[in-house]
Amino acid sequence: MVMKYSHPKCIASITISHNGQVTNVSKESHKIVSPGNSVDPKDVHEPMSELEVMVKVKFLKRIKKRCTNEDTGPNKVFEEELNEFFQNLKTEDEKKIVASLVPRYDDIKYALHKRRSKTRPKLPESLRKTIIDGIYTKTTNKFDQFLIFQSKNNKKLVFCSKTGLEILSKSSEWHGDGTFHVAAKYYYQLYIIQAWFNFRMIPCAFILMKRRRTKDYEKVLESLLMKAKKHNLVLNPKKIDTQWQIILDTQPVFEEENKAKNFEKFLAYLVDNYFEGSFPIELWNHFDSEGPRTNNNLEAYNNKLKSFVGIAHPNIFKAIDVFQKQESAAFLKYQHAPPKKKLQIFKDEQIRSYKEMFLENDLTLDAYIKYVIPLFIFRKKSLNGNDSDESDSGNEELVASSDEEDTLEI
Repeated sequence: MVMKYSHPKCIASITISHNGQVTNVSKESHKIVSPGNSVDPKDVHEPMSELEVMVKVKFLKRIKKRCTNEDTGPNKVFEEELNEFFQNLKTEDEKKIVASLVPRYDDIKYALHKRRSKTRPKLPESLRKTIIDGIYTKTTNKFDQFLIFQSKNNKKLVFCSKTGLEILSKSSEWHGDGTFHVAAKYYYQLYIIQAWFNFRMIPCAFILMKRRRTKDYEKVLESLLMKAKKHNLVLNPKKIDTQWQIILDTQPVFEEENKAKNFEKFLAYLVDNYFEGSFPIELWNHFDSEGPRTNNNLEAYNNKLKSFVGIAHPNIFKAIDVFQKQESAAFLKYQHAPPKKKLQIFKDEQIRSYKEMFLENDLTLDAYIKYVIPLFIFRKKSLNGNDSDESDSGNEELVASSDEEDTLEI
């Protein structure tokens, strides 16, 4: 950053690095004019104080840099930087001086928005007019392809890196889930395909969809298969788990006060759909499951995305920026497999043992259920001695806090 003194009689300049260190001083001498009786106030040109340097160099530069590189609104950036700056001031006098030096947001608003617009494409007015190119088609390294499929009029966009395809090819179990809150503007849903790999769920593909027809999902799967083939990868999961959305779409609506009627409606729904209706037993039964047995991890991930995005239905470029960052995080998960928890190992071994005994007729169905059900129930013991039951999340998200202890009840 090069900063020149504003007085027309001074042509000196200094070059200051991003951390505020002086890296170069111009050869021209700095003409210092101190105030006095015979000096016109307009000609007064004194060196900047330390606080002036902090405001005009460090504070304003950080704001400009963030507005250039981040999606956060300039107004929020200004407030965050101002609050952080004031936290480092020690006296009331310093705060008053800084308050007089810091420009009003309205005075620099236009310049900040203009700076931001130089690095951000113009927001589209519709899907038809959306143009996605350049860095928005690549991963964060700006080299590897990330946008692998783009349908006519952008009604379907599939983002999946080569790493994501590798994880999908090595996983025998995929989990798909749609979320609507963080779907980009003009899209109905964001559909995320996660792979169960090394005892954890890893997000691999991010799909923005205008509609949710069967042929739309088939086209998405076809695009993944074709791209994988180009990388000499084979996608052949034994299980693609999408039942959670199907079940949620058919859940009954209960009346708030009539508990008896609600219970009857629930029993009818359970029998009609799970035992005698449209849900085949393979859809909801987890007898053969080796991965997660609930959708808790999917819901937790969706909530994490909400916090990252910050707003509902962000613009398309902010959404892609989030996908790119999630892809980088997925790469790290892929490279660094976590050790499996002792509790989870114990549970899996017990379930596997009871399952073998049942299949070999060493256990009756009643006995199998009696032994297996407790493996999915936790009793949390807090310091105050109160116990509360919590169902098994079936994933790595179960963490015992400092004042709570999970104990398996068998």
